[in-house]
Amino acid sequence: MTPTTFWIINWSQSLEDNVLSNLKLRLDTNIFVVAQNENFIDVYEVYRTTDNAPIQKRWTASWTNETGLAMAEESKWQRRSDLGGIELTAAMEHVNLNN
Repeated sequence: MTPTTFWIINWSQSLEDNVLSNLKLRLDTNIFVVAQNENFIDVYEVYRTTDNAPIQKRWTASWTNETGLAMAEESKWQRRSDLGGIELTAAMEHVNLNN
């Protein structure tokens, strides 16, 4: 089994404008950004549905001293199920395995 790599980055508007906007983020990317203030930390996943689509930033988890870690109940693919109207092209070939 191939290990999964995660990136966790401290978020800022300049990071999004200057770094993330230039990255080729795929739909299956495991990049998370954290936004922090003195009382809590929010974790967001970032990805694109296509190469030219805008960056999607979805809340994934929060952490506070009082409540601990609270995570999104949906799976990664449930959270990313809205592809924003992109069109998919698919093909299928019927193969007879009895011959």
